[in-house]
Amino acid sequence: MGKLGLIIVDEEHDQSYKQEETPRYNGRDVALVRAQAAGVCVVLGSATPSLESRYNAERGKYKLLELPERIERRPMPQVAILDMRTEFLETRKQSTFSRRLIEAIGCAWRTASRPCCC
Repeated sequence: MGKLGLIIVDEEHDQSYKQEETPRYNGRDVALVRAQAAGVCVVLGSATPSLESRYNAERGKYKLLELPERIERRPMPQVAILDMRTEFLETRKQSTFSRRLIEAIGCAWRTASRPCCC
């Protein structure tokens, strides 16, 4: 490998960077150590940073760079917060997924995966 100039870890929060078998390691942490040894910067990219990275940014160990807008000014996706306790009280079933989510997935399936809110 030639001289490093920058290391980028996209979706740094992703658990797939963790090796569970021996030798155990976290790819994000390996990138940080490798960058330090080479004297280069690391960009840890994520819309949902890991707790460790968020903590390090809040403590000033990492520099937090925020992107206040989405690429090409795309709108934010619709989000609904549902109280699963109410879902349980109404259905008397312990379920991982709400009826609304199941219906929205079915709607997307029926409409060839086009976004749909039912």
